[in-house]
Amino acid sequence: MRIPLSFFYMSKLTKNQLKFLNALVDHRGLISRAADQCSLHRTLHYKWLASSDVYKQEYDAINEASVDMVENALLELIDNGDTAATIFFLKTKGKQRGYIERSEITGADGGPVQTTQVILEFTDKVDPKRGDVG
Repeated sequence: MRIPLSFFYMSKLTKNQLKFLNALVDHRGLISRAADQCSLHRTLHYKWLASSDVYKQEYDAINEASVDMVENALLELIDNGDTAATIFFLKTKGKQRGYIERSEITGADGGPVQTTQVILEFTDKVDPKRGDVG
């Protein structure tokens, strides 16, 4: 997966930022792997995200491309009859149609759950004869 960085953006980024962004492309957005490839600490990436709108924009584009690629792979699995992939897709994309797992907790006969409030009072006095709080 290669995403060409535009010439405009290239001129706004440092060599290390460009190197890191290209490594992110190579490793589908995985920050630790990109940092290892570049021999840079991953905290630099977070610093650049906070300080450079151009870097953040390029990073976001890399992430979107990675998600697109994985979605395409998921759709291929579905097209090939993979049941687990189909279920996963419906649980994530088909929620509005009722494809969701959830638990509902109700009281007796579907009514509200009954609760009881318990208030405990503690003292800080210790009974020296018994060795406990009393």
